[in-house]
Amino acid sequence: PGYHKNLMLAFPCTTDAVEFGMLLQETLKDKLLEGEDLNGLLQVGIHEGPFSSLVPHKVTGRADYFGKVVNRAARVAGAAHPGTVVVAVVEGTTLPELWSSFDTTFLGTKALKGVQEEMALHVCSRK
Repeated sequence: PGYHKNLMLAFPCTTDAVEFGMLLQETLKDKLLEGEDLNGLLQVGIHEGPFSSLVPHKVTGRADYFGKVVNRAARVAGAAHPGTVVVAVVEGTTLPELWSSFDTTFLGTKALKGVQEEMALHVCSRK
């Protein structure tokens, strides 16, 4: 029992974010009781890019990021299925370090709410 509203993490590179997301999902799957559905898992959405500003959060004092990258990562998470780690790149962009580190399944190119460019979505898994 509990409540989860929002979880946003920042990483120095996309592969670190994917690795963390996979470890998080694997740990949660291990904690689920047999027979429980995957709806208890998180939807992890990842997008690489610069943030426009970084300020201390008014309540927690922790880093609070703003900009396109934050909105896009949230939209990608919303498009992901529970228990998956999805990376989005602007159509035509590549992340060679990601492709060499993980297996990916192309989900298609999607128009996400509030995002001008179409995004190529990829589900990541271990090689």
